[in-house]
Amino acid sequence: MGDSLRAGAYETRATYTVGKGRAVYTKRDIDFIAAHVVPLDIWYIIPVEVCTPQPMLRFYPHRKAKKMRLEPYREAWHLLDPPLTIHACIDPDYPEEDYPESYEPEEKVEWEGY
Repeated sequence: MGDSLRAGAYETRATYTVGKGRAVYTKRDIDFIAAHVVPLDIWYIIPVEVCTPQPMLRFYPHRKAKKMRLEPYREAWHLLDPPLTIHACIDPDYPEEDYPESYEPEEKVEWEGY
């Protein structure tokens, strides 16, 4: 997710590209969406069915109101069963030797920019 506020919210979409259009993720595609608000280092673990009726996801972690639609999913790692360990980094110079000893990638994936 980007690092800037738009209309007072961090936002992303629960969609993917199909041809020249977009499609909304459904339970047939995935179980959860993990969204990371980078500047605040806050994660949201959102069941995909929450995203289906409203695929625009807006996060307001800076607001005090607890009734925001996605706030119940802030740091909701307990929804993942069994819990997952995520190894991710956007820094291309991140040293691979910092991975835990038990981590062995199956294959190295080269990412290209969006």
